[in-house]
Amino acid sequence: MRILQRTLIFVMMLNLSGCGRADEQQLVVVGNSWLGYQPFYMLSALHPEQLPQNLELVMLASDNTVLRMVSNQAVQGSFLSLDNALAVQTTSGIDYCVALALSFSKGADAVVANSARWHDASKTDWVVGMEDSPLARYMLNRWLATQAIDRSRITTKLMSPSLHVDAMQRGSVDVIITYQPFLQQLTMSGNEVIFSSTDIPGEVLDVLVFRLAYWQNHQQRLQQLISSWNQAISYLEQPTSEEFLALSTLSGLTTADIQQILAQIEFFNSQQSLAFLQSDYPAVAEIVSTTIQASDNLADVKALPICPGVTP
Repeated sequence: MRILQRTLIFVMMLNLSGCGRADEQQLVVVGNSWLGYQPFYMLSALHPEQLPQNLELVMLASDNTVLRMVSNQAVQGSFLSLDNALAVQTTSGIDYCVALALSFSKGADAVVANSARWHDASKTDWVVGMEDSPLARYMLNRWLATQAIDRSRITTKLMSPSLHVDAMQRGSVDVIITYQPFLQQLTMSGNEVIFSSTDIPGEVLDVLVFRLAYWQNHQQRLQQLISSWNQAISYLEQPTSEEFLALSTLSGLTTADIQQILAQIEFFNSQQSLAFLQSDYPAVAEIVSTTIQASDNLADVKALPICPGVTP
């Protein structure tokens, strides 16, 4: 409960500040409730001494809220999927850079269907619930292309991730594009995964990005945040620790559920991140850029560089 109260206070602080530019002395980094970001939120709540001073790590309700804050320069950094980060880089008019590759999704992002309606041979079209974000559109496009589904058979219904489970239970949608921890709640209710990030290996990547100008002026401070990631993910291997239990509080899942979900996420430590960024990242970014160029109707996708001088 203490963690949830702290998170709520952070969100209120940002809301009170509106969408204006953030104070340069206050480092604010935001992300959604994706489980792969929560080791950082947990570290901020339980061990703030391990993080840079004047840092707020804020868990927001949706990609839309995160992307709005990032695009308006209300924050200095963000946890984003690579497709979301590339979209912001292209459309915001602000230069960002990648400081840390956090993880690959290996089944933790998915398209989930009501089994009865999905396998009903008499149905000719489906209502698909999804967030209004580049990542959701990316998953939609890759699902339709991979399974050769005619887009004319799909009607999309935009909704916040917090509404996914209720929408499926009420029958207002046939299919949901979602991610953990909402995916776990949907499958526990008997719904069926019909497509996931395991079908497009190496494409759903999460990263930590900063405004390039802020990175150039505060690199040493931001480097401390990058280094703290190793400690944050080390607690994932300690299921009886206070830190692991905090993840349960943040996500609303049992520790057993979290352990099951973590098998669907491949985390990078800071050394592995740097090695990946210097080797495979350009090829992954090119694949993702090609897809979002079509899914978001972008004439071109602006390259998202690695933060200069980043170290493990």
